[in-house]
Amino acid sequence: MKGPTSSQNRNYGIDLLKGLSMLFVVVLHTMGHGGILGAATPKTGMYIAAWGLEIWCFCAVDVFAFTSGYVGIRGDNTRVNYSRYFQLWLEVLFYTVGSLLLIVTIFSHSIHRTDLINAVMPVTHKGYWYFTAYTGVILLSPAVKAFVNSTTRVSAKKWILFVFGVLVITNGHADIWRFSGGYSLIWILLLYTTGALMKKSGLGEKASKTCLVISIIALWAITLVLKIFEQHITIRLFQVSYTSPSIVCIAIMYVLLFRKLELSEKTCRIIALLAPSFFAVYLINDNYLIRNKLLTRRFAFLADQRVIVMIVAVIGFAVAFMLMALLIDAIRRKLFELLQMNKRTKCFEELLRKQINRLFAD
Repeated sequence: MKGPTSSQNRNYGIDLLKGLSMLFVVVLHTMGHGGILGAATPKTGMYIAAWGLEIWCFCAVDVFAFTSGYVGIRGDNTRVNYSRYFQLWLEVLFYTVGSLLLIVTIFSHSIHRTDLINAVMPVTHKGYWYFTAYTGVILLSPAVKAFVNSTTRVSAKKWILFVFGVLVITNGHADIWRFSGGYSLIWILLLYTTGALMKKSGLGEKASKTCLVISIIALWAITLVLKIFEQHITIRLFQVSYTSPSIVCIAIMYVLLFRKLELSEKTCRIIALLAPSFFAVYLINDNYLIRNKLLTRRFAFLADQRVIVMIVAVIGFAVAFMLMALLIDAIRRKLFELLQMNKRTKCFEELLRKQINRLFAD
C-alpha cells in the first residue's frame, strides 16, 4: 500500500534522492579516477556511452547540496544543531584515521607526516573538499535560516530565478563569482540556500512527474550532444560542470521529482534506517588514500570492452561499493552509539554555547 512520502516534516523521497546522489558520486569517481573517460577514444561508441553515463550522474553534488538545504531548515527557529555537525566531524575523523590505518596494514604504506596531518585535520587540510565547504555552510547557516524565514513564497521564487540568471550570465566566462567550477564554499552555500528556498516557495508543485522526467532526459541529451561536438561549438551554456545551467537544472528537476514520490511504509522505514549512512559512502569512496590505492586507473581496461559490459560493470561496482560502505557505516554507527557520541556532542555543544555567552556577556 502506498502512503505519504512525508512524515513529521520529513520527506523520504528527498532522503532517497540523497542516497541516489551518493551512488552517482561513486559512478563519477569510477569513470573519472578509474580512468575510463581518459581511455575512451573520442567519437567512438564507447566515448559517447562513457560521457553519457558521466553526464547522467554529474548532478550528484548539486543534488546533495540542494537536498541538504531542503531538509536542513525547518520552521522559524534559527538555532543551529551544532552537535549534529560535531558528530559528522567525528564521522569524518573516523574514516580518515581508519583509512590510513587500513592502507598501512594492507599495503605496508609508510606513514608520512602529511598523511597524519591530513587524517586528523580533515577540514583545514581539505581532506574532503565538500566537507570543508559544508563546514563553512554550517557556520553561516544562522544567517541563511534568518534569510529564508524572512522571505515570502514569491520572493523565494525570485531568488531562485536570480541564481539561475547569475549562472547563465557568468557561465563560460571568467569566474568572477569565484565558483571554482563548483568546488567552493560560495557555490555550496548558494545551492544550500536555494534548496531551502525551493521548499519554502513550493517551486514546481504543479509540475507532473512525467514532465519532470522528460525535462531531465532532454537536458541530459542536449548536454551530451554538445559535449560530443564541443570542438565545433563555442556555446558553453551546457558544458559538463557543477555550475553549468543544464546540470543545475537537472539537479532541480530531480529534487522536484523525488519530493513527489509516493513510497510504501516499508520503503520509508528502510530509507530512514539507511539515510544516516549515505554521507559515509562519499567519505569512504573519496578518501585520497583509498582512491590512490584502489581506484585510480583500475577501470581503464573497461574502455576496451563492449559498451554494455562497461555500463553494467560500472553500475554494478557502484552499487556493490555503496552496499559495502553502508554496512561499514552501520558498524561505525553502532560503535558511536556504544560510546554515547550523541549525548557527548550535545553536552559539548551546550558547554560551548555557555562559554561563548559568558564571553560576550563579559
